[in-house]
Amino acid sequence: MKRRALFKSLIGLVAVTATGAKAGYSKRKSNGIMPLYTSSYNINYSSSARDNAINLNKLIDNAIAQGRAIIVDEDAIIDDVNIPVRKKTEVFFYCGGGQLKGLYRRESIPLGAPTNVRVSNGLCQSGMTQFYLAKEPNVVIMGDSISTDGPNALSNADSMVSIITRKIVSDNNGRKITVTNRAIGGQTWLNANTKPTGFPLWYEDTSKNWLDYVRNDSPDLLILAFGMNDANGFNAGALHAVVNKINEWDKVPSLLFITNPVPAISTTWCNGSGFYATIYQEGRDWAAGYARSYAKFYGYSILDINRQFCLLRDGRDYIGIPLAQKNIYKQSYIKDTSLIVRDFSLKGDIASWPINKTLAVKVGIGELDIVYLTNSEGKLKITAFCEGDHINAYYTVQTSALIVPGTMMDISVQDNVFTLFAGKNKVISFNLIRTGGEMPISVEYTDVPNSGPFASIIVCAGNFLQCVYTARDSDIWGHDDGTANTKLPEGGNGINHYSSKGLALIVEPVVEAFDWRPKSVEISTPINGFSVGVAAQSPVLVTRKGNIVSLVGRLSCSNNSGVLFTLPAEYRPSAQKIVTTASIESDVWKLCMLDIEPDGTVHLGFGSASAMLSLDGVSFEI
Repeated sequence: MKRRALFKSLIGLVAVTATGAKAGYSKRKSNGIMPLYTSSYNINYSSSARDNAINLNKLIDNAIAQGRAIIVDEDAIIDDVNIPVRKKTEVFFYCGGGQLKGLYRRESIPLGAPTNVRVSNGLCQSGMTQFYLAKEPNVVIMGDSISTDGPNALSNADSMVSIITRKIVSDNNGRKITVTNRAIGGQTWLNANTKPTGFPLWYEDTSKNWLDYVRNDSPDLLILAFGMNDANGFNAGALHAVVNKINEWDKVPSLLFITNPVPAISTTWCNGSGFYATIYQEGRDWAAGYARSYAKFYGYSILDINRQFCLLRDGRDYIGIPLAQKNIYKQSYIKDTSLIVRDFSLKGDIASWPINKTLAVKVGIGELDIVYLTNSEGKLKITAFCEGDHINAYYTVQTSALIVPGTMMDISVQDNVFTLFAGKNKVISFNLIRTGGEMPISVEYTDVPNSGPFASIIVCAGNFLQCVYTARDSDIWGHDDGTANTKLPEGGNGINHYSSKGLALIVEPVVEAFDWRPKSVEISTPINGFSVGVAAQSPVLVTRKGNIVSLVGRLSCSNNSGVLFTLPAEYRPSAQKIVTTASIESDVWKLCMLDIEPDGTVHLGFGSASAMLSLDGVSFEI
């Protein structure tokens, strides 16, 4: 009777997530009727973790063959390391009173779990200026194999880049869009900073760096999509170097980051080497999390594919992670390798904090993902470093907050934001740059490990928000057959190239949620460089709003022919413009004409301006 009542309470949830979903290892369909129970397979606390893992593998095989869901009705510990539960991402687990502890990345879905439909618009409008300003934008994508044209797809057009292209064109009706694909399979951020390990046909001059080809494409929007091949060797410094080089170009494009998904756990190709182990799953989250926080800090747009993937396959949301109190430490510091977190908060009374002592707060899994809190002459100084730059702090501020013994200090690291309160007063809040993934919590002095300023510390922490999950590895990547070949009939390679269904589940919702429509933006630049004989009598400023350029300011010109000054590239017309204005000669206003050329040079085409030439009101369309 107990089991029947439990089944009735869960049947709605099972039906929502499992009905009609095709299991990757079978052509049977999950019918939402008569789920299997872990207790029936002797999976419980009384059995060893090894035996539980062996029995769970048998249960999963049967669930796949029969198209059934699994209800976890007793607690059990699973040895998912020594006895890999490889097909766990091919079935759905529902919490019926128990949890499978140690089963990595496959929680039992509890009753009332929130939906995994949480996709959001990744637009940062201020970071898309060059794309908005371009009349006929050039869009270039630079990434790994997932960004190439149809990797292991049923058609080359069945790809992430095709979905992005269609949406950009649709949202920019009547605007000519050129998309150039410079993605190369098997590459990482480190390769993006130098040269790829392989050269496609378009890469004719192999002595050139990859970015040189991209720069020659003159992109108005550059899409950067790396991380899948970075695995557990993610090089954050290379990401910084790539962006720094781009920002030195004469024409700096708008940047958009695509976070990487995570490869299949269930693949048996090469015995899952490089994919199954926790480090290889978390390693992809390292790269994705870093790109997510980096884009937020610098104001770049993002297509958060990683978030969508983890929500659908794993039921994990790394945004809005709920915290729960984990421990009270009767000590002055924290260094707890058993407490694994993504977000956390801590608070404690300051017992003693000597002058010039620095407290290191670890905020990410990267070695240098640290916020340093220093007692600087009795006041709090904050300095933040990230894994991508071991020399320069990306954030530093000397606060006026006094460090006083007995004051409660409250530190929060949530949603890539660092916030600190002293007592009830908010001292600081700023965006973090940090590596994604799980990390042990660590807060201690830099010079004397295992020590800190606190009397005791209360720690709250969270790893992810558990949501409903609705997709299997085989739904996203195609079924596993022990090879990396194209899977039929669904497409994909069963490992890390999307099936057609995977594109619809993971990529399309994220791209559709992004607002690609053109926006009217306003930019201004002071003109400081003038030709010989030309002098500014008041500040000269050029402004562009949409496609209208206007000038303000006054100048004099002893030479009534030749170039007055040159406009920056983004203010130049596509064809010659003749604009009237006025000048003063012998206290008399006179008509003048300006000749503005496509190369940006501004000439005095007619009239005299030896006394004063007014630029106020000069405007033209580009």
